[in-house]
Amino acid sequence: MAETKLKLDLEQGILEVEGSESFVRSVYNDFKEQLKNENYNQPINPPKVTKVKEDANGSSVKRTKKTSKKKLGNFLKELHLSGEDGLQSLRDFYSSYIVKSNYDKNLIFTYYLERIMKLKDITLDHIFTCYRTVGVKVPGAFEQSLWDTSSKKHWLDTESLDNIKVTALGIHFIENEMTKS
Repeated sequence: MAETKLKLDLEQGILEVEGSESFVRSVYNDFKEQLKNENYNQPINPPKVTKVKEDANGSSVKRTKKTSKKKLGNFLKELHLSGEDGLQSLRDFYSSYIVKSNYDKNLIFTYYLERIMKLKDITLDHIFTCYRTVGVKVPGAFEQSLWDTSSKKHWLDTESLDNIKVTALGIHFIENEMTKS
């Protein structure tokens, strides 16, 4: 008979449980209560990954490891992306393209901030706010995703994450090659 298993993600916080149905149920209920008690409302990388397994004696064995504490970004409430002052909204701009990858998203968001909104000194927080505003999943390795867009596609200049810019290649791609919806 196969072991009962449960795996939760909570945006890669991950809780993996393996054992009898009653054991899995009890761990799940404890976990659910712990989340309620902590008022868990951040879907972004809880600090630990826990694996729980029932041993031969019916006791639980926990293994915990620290996950990366790399900064994902902060939501900038003061960044208005809804199309004020006659500008196209970010949602409308984003939906005008067929988006295939995080590279595309990073380019679209940075281009919008720099070329449409005319912002200077675009940061990780600005782009994070774009992801959240549009309602698409923020890459788990967010900083790495921006660096990859720079190093693999050459669409962004990420020499400083406090001053992210669209490169000439990025401008050319979004204006001439990226598929419109």
